[in-house]
Amino acid sequence: MRAGGAGARIRIFLLPPPNPIERLKAAITPRDQRRLELNATLTAAGIPPCPGDREAIEQLSALPDGINATLQRWLHHPR
Repeated sequence: MRAGGAGARIRIFLLPPPNPIERLKAAITPRDQRRLELNATLTAAGIPPCPGDREAIEQLSALPDGINATLQRWLHHPR
């Protein structure tokens, strides 16, 4: 590749898309899954979590699945 001036060529190297079979096998804990879902649901409901909300989200994510399902239902309820 030549730099600058007339006739300079720029090469672009595109990476191939990732192969799903080669992905890392990382398990996510149920608590982490609930935390991610709660963050996504709050954001989709127009309530983006603030940095200070982290402790509350962590505590809510530690609650049992049934309670988290209820929270999700409340947040998804049409207004």
